[in-house]
Amino acid sequence: MRKGLRIVMPHTEGAELVYAIRPMQYDSLNSERLLDGEFQAIGDQKMGGV
Repeated sequence: MRKGLRIVMPHTEGAELVYAIRPMQYDSLNSERLLDGEFQAIGDQKMGGV
């Protein structure tokens, strides 16, 4: 973060997948699950948390 900009805060557009790689039936990421280290299904693939 630079100068207080909130670029990738949970529940903001900056924390979502970029449009170019979003599947057709995309729904917002579940920030709480990802921050807890859980997986979230994104189309046919899975993305992991931290």
